[in-house]
Amino acid sequence: MIRDCFLATSLALAIGFSCNGGRLDAFAEQPAGVSGNGGSTATGGRGGTGIEPTGGEGGVDSDPDMLLVDNFEDGNQVALIQHAEWYISHNNTGVQNIAVEMPAVELLGSVYSMHTSGVGFEDSGPSLVLGIAGNDASIDVSAYAALTFQARAEAGSARNILFAFLVGSQHFAVPLTLGTEWGIHTIPFTAAIPVQSGPDTRFDPTRLAAIQFVAPERESFDFWLDDLAFVK
Repeated sequence: MIRDCFLATSLALAIGFSCNGGRLDAFAEQPAGVSGNGGSTATGGRGGTGIEPTGGEGGVDSDPDMLLVDNFEDGNQVALIQHAEWYISHNNTGVQNIAVEMPAVELLGSVYSMHTSGVGFEDSGPSLVLGIAGNDASIDVSAYAALTFQARAEAGSARNILFAFLVGSQHFAVPLTLGTEWGIHTIPFTAAIPVQSGPDTRFDPTRLAAIQFVAPERESFDFWLDDLAFVK
């Protein structure tokens, strides 16, 4: 169901994303609190969430200030919480690849990273999605304030992408610009803007269903992700 929801709404995301050279018009300036390369993360205590860690890599609960989502060191496309799976979503007008592999540019302390690339999409941009709730409808991340991760784009790749949270039936999006070197990006829940019109426009962290990275249409893209975690 989550996969169908992302496929059905990818056109709406892409329309806004393509309006201003890969940036939503609503985001003429990046929202305050969103960090790009080298950005910092806020810290604080962690409350109970009921989120199920899958374990297997150690350290999932070692830092009380964060909840590790995935660092890909197990080499597969299953996240460290909720048995959630990474997958791609698009309209079949182009080609998109996904793999967990050794990055072309080394990330200190990491062996494997998530890699997606592609080209040739029309009408809507292709997506890399994590159905973060697993088999549940949603998870409660209200003990945290933001999602942080590391990312980079290959030289020659499109560098503007769109990040989105799926909360209920609404996408809450933030545009990002990736560098060709690894950089930290931190997305506060308060910085994400609702994409669709309607009554469901308040970000409710108790109802998070998935996260999504949308590449621009009609452009070649090639980017990497690592070390995703919720932080206070």
